[in-house]
Amino acid sequence: MGKLLDRFSNYIGQLTHAEKHVLYYIDGHVEQAKQLSLTAMAEKNNVSTTTIIRMCHKLGLEGFSELKYILKTIDDQAIPVGENTIERYKADMNQTLDSLERKHVEEISQLIFEANRVLIVAVGLSKMIGEYFSKLLIQVNKPSSYVYESHIIDLLPNMVQPKDMVIFISSSGETKPLCKRQRNFALKTSKR
Repeated sequence: MGKLLDRFSNYIGQLTHAEKHVLYYIDGHVEQAKQLSLTAMAEKNNVSTTTIIRMCHKLGLEGFSELKYILKTIDDQAIPVGENTIERYKADMNQTLDSLERKHVEEISQLIFEANRVLIVAVGLSKMIGEYFSKLLIQVNKPSSYVYESHIIDLLPNMVQPKDMVIFISSSGETKPLCKRQRNFALKTSKR
């Protein structure tokens, strides 16, 4: 699989045949795809522009422009050849732990303890962490749910009760679709 298919592998099963065709084309022709407009991409793949937009949404993206951004930066996100992946993750984890302050950890722990229910939201590579965290909470009798599907994440503001706590997890802190949904969630729930 190419870099793009690796990144969106969890979503491929949700795509129609035409949407998969477009994704496979882009994955196999990243340099050319970087240069194509939405209309040109549709013409190149003999599909409608709507098909490409639907594909982007099913991949958890806001639209074609976000896909283009990913294409332009995909090489920057790759692990350099020869780099030890495990060492990289250990370094990332240590950097994250070093940035935590004990008082913040204690405050968050207290909020979790006081919540009636904890909803964990995580997508992409953070999905495993979100699922694991939710299961840990359940083991200590804290009602918890794990949410990773974009259409359910969009419904969260309607599902949350006043004493619930929602935790958004992003290992990079920069997952654009997740960050945008978190901001939308905060705006919708703050009006209550």
